[in-house]
Amino acid sequence: MVLRYTAPSGKRRDMGLGPAHRASLKQAGESLTLARTAASEARALLARGVDPLQARDERRTAEREAEAARKADKAFERWTLARCARDYHARVIEPNRKAKHSAQWISSLENHVPAALWHAPIDGITARELLEALRAATLHERARNAGDLGETLRRVRQRLDCVFEDAQFFGRCTVNPAQAINRPGRMRATCSPRT
Repeated sequence: MVLRYTAPSGKRRDMGLGPAHRASLKQAGESLTLARTAASEARALLARGVDPLQARDERRTAEREAEAARKADKAFERWTLARCARDYHARVIEPNRKAKHSAQWISSLENHVPAALWHAPIDGITARELLEALRAATLHERARNAGDLGETLRRVRQRLDCVFEDAQFFGRCTVNPAQAINRPGRMRATCSPRT
């Protein structure tokens, strides 16, 4: 079914009002009711000086953009620190390092970054949160030397720096908080051995 009208610009236009189902009287009646409702709405828009086809196209474009933005936000939220670190590890570390070093690389992050931060969206992590997490870190139960905490945390910070830099490159986050906490004095306080 089609509504023929003259747009406010003076152009003659045809607007589709939906299919005309003829399989049964019920379907035909429903089709006709829907077409009449759509035509009535189009005439109301014309009375206000709005082209119904243009309004429909603008509405559909806005809906598509909103859906795309929603999907982008959802995808953006899924990039947690853990996911970014594992992605970087799989692409960069595993192919270029020996198996033992590769395993130590990712396990040092998994063992020393608190779970709340590890599973947080990477774009929401601040330098202050990262610094506090590293300051609160303790030696892993399998650590061989009690004096290793400072060196371990230095490596963890370097590895986090690589992960955040990679995430920035791929647009998963906008800042690198690991780089911010590398200033003199900040990491020194973090890397002092715990008693």
